[in-house]
Amino acid sequence: MGISQNTVQQVKDSMDIVDVVSDYVSLKKKGQNMWAPCPFHEEKTPSFSVAPTKGFYKCFSCGKTGDPIRFVMEMEGMEFPEAIRHLAQKYGIPIEETKLTEEVKEAISFRDRLHQVMHFAKELYVQNLWENKTGRAIGYSYLRERGMTDEIIKNFELGYSLEEWEGFRKSAEKMNYTVPEMEGAGMVINKDDGKKVFDRFRARVMFPVHNLSGKIIAFGARTLSTNKKEAKYLNSPETEIYHKSRVLYGIYQAKERIRKEDNCYLVEGYTDVISMHMSGVENVVASSGTSLTEDQIKLIKRFTNNITVLFDGDSAGVKASLRGIAMILAGGLDVQAVAFPEGEDPDSYSRKIGPNAFREYLSDKKTDFITFITNVMLKDVGNDPLKKTQVARQILEVLAKIPDAIKRDVYLKTCAKLLEISEEALKKELQGIFEEEQKRSQYRPQTGGASTPPPSAPPQNYPDYEPDWAPSPEELMAIGEIPEPSKTNVPVQETAYSADVELLLRHEREALRMLLCYGQLDVEEGKSVAVYLQEELQGVDILEERHQGIFEVYYKRLGLDQDVSGTAMLGATEGEERALVDTLISVKYKLSGWMDRHQINVPVEQDNLGHNLYKVIVNLKSAHFDRMEGQLQAQLEESHISGDEQLMMETLAMIVELQNMRKQLHQEAHQNRYKL
Repeated sequence: MGISQNTVQQVKDSMDIVDVVSDYVSLKKKGQNMWAPCPFHEEKTPSFSVAPTKGFYKCFSCGKTGDPIRFVMEMEGMEFPEAIRHLAQKYGIPIEETKLTEEVKEAISFRDRLHQVMHFAKELYVQNLWENKTGRAIGYSYLRERGMTDEIIKNFELGYSLEEWEGFRKSAEKMNYTVPEMEGAGMVINKDDGKKVFDRFRARVMFPVHNLSGKIIAFGARTLSTNKKEAKYLNSPETEIYHKSRVLYGIYQAKERIRKEDNCYLVEGYTDVISMHMSGVENVVASSGTSLTEDQIKLIKRFTNNITVLFDGDSAGVKASLRGIAMILAGGLDVQAVAFPEGEDPDSYSRKIGPNAFREYLSDKKTDFITFITNVMLKDVGNDPLKKTQVARQILEVLAKIPDAIKRDVYLKTCAKLLEISEEALKKELQGIFEEEQKRSQYRPQTGGASTPPPSAPPQNYPDYEPDWAPSPEELMAIGEIPEPSKTNVPVQETAYSADVELLLRHEREALRMLLCYGQLDVEEGKSVAVYLQEELQGVDILEERHQGIFEVYYKRLGLDQDVSGTAMLGATEGEERALVDTLISVKYKLSGWMDRHQINVPVEQDNLGHNLYKVIVNLKSAHFDRMEGQLQAQLEESHISGDEQLMMETLAMIVELQNMRKQLHQEAHQNRYKL
């Protein structure tokens, strides 16, 4: 069946762009629009804008734009009909079906059929639990014995699979679902080319796994059998619609509460999530027994930057979780921890002490993760100095993942006190960890061919260092321009760009050159070039990957009080990034020797460093605005050709807003051009 045009129009009339987008990202109001980090690409500074009055979104970085339907299609990987059904369900709009020809039926996506199979399975299992005599006697009774209320059972759509080898398959076939569709959804096992097809789940309590939009994509199934040879939990296999590394159990039920509480509790199992809901703690998800993945962390980060991990408190469990916690910290999230008494988990302990006491326990026992893991791991150390050294090393390896230098330094001080080791010793060891990682990266075998040995670093007496290229007289007279690549052992790969992107990259590169050549010089009392650049470029995403990589290495070393001289940066980078560092620092040192030999008096760049630096920053920001406007002008032309008048008006409004932002930039530049 298809969807009537009347239903499509009702969805369009009812949908709200802020409401739809807020299901996926946390929006903040700024001016007339709402802003957030773009959900379609990685970025540090929000460039994703939602216009409530106009009903559309636009990312000024990656260029993605559209209405709520397009947004759902992009986020969920849905076709248009799927997105309409999703929004119709969200807004309680009944779907009017239209009859389809056989040809159109064949065009319905296989993915959509898998979702339908999973929805049917959920309905069947729920019916078994509530209406089937066996299901009610076994499955429903078990859930009630675990303290689950009817409301919570219905909220999580729990069910029961009967002890039948072909019960689900036969029921699904009556609804015209095929064996390939059932097998594709992971609901049946097909052996001997279809000669033996039997149900995957039998005689188990069924826990549906929902995606963000509430669709069933998998099941977790718990046996109630006493047979020890039978797996306690059986989970759906990976399918076209289910990738376990990208899913968190309970995220659909928890997402709104996570956003409101600005915190997400992370537990292990399905029953932990459900028990916490019964205790009034709804901002909770589970990794379902799998190791935490980067995709799962990104999923949580859509709604909050704060995660509280719940442990049973033994050191073995803490050690096993260190890799996942390090990934959370590396993602820039703040992590806290709560440990339960020995032998208890969130499910057992919440039922033991009751909802009110459980919530108080979570609040009272919450501590930052670094303090938590240090205290837990020290329990096994005793007076053994070797074990203490190993614990310190493990904790420092976690600390090394934290991108924020200030936060890392605060945690380092805490560790020093708890471990009773000097802060200086820990800091030195932390620097060693960074250097080890840099060496591993530098000498890691390259794929696709033999690795190229890195070029040797220049000697310390830079004025005598002669790179194998020399600036032309024109480059000498315009030292602010960007030099051509140096001829290093590792060639810098050049890519053809449009004019606006090429200009933007030139200004990015010039900002990077200023950082590498003059980063430690002061532009005003107490403020270095490096600090000033970091502050001014806080709202600017660096487009070129090599530029971004060098910026990150520089500021990471700066935060650790490591050497950021040209020699040090050559040693800390590799490949194309190293070649680019060599190119950029070569201009400064080659220029000095060239001027001395030819006795040419050219004004030295650093004599007017503040003015030159400010000009670089303004040029870079202006180039970003130019690129954005170019994208919008192209969109305006397309909408004119297609006759989409609404999109034309929306685009014009965005262009005007962008032009106002550029005007403000240049006004500030005029007012501040001599500030430094």
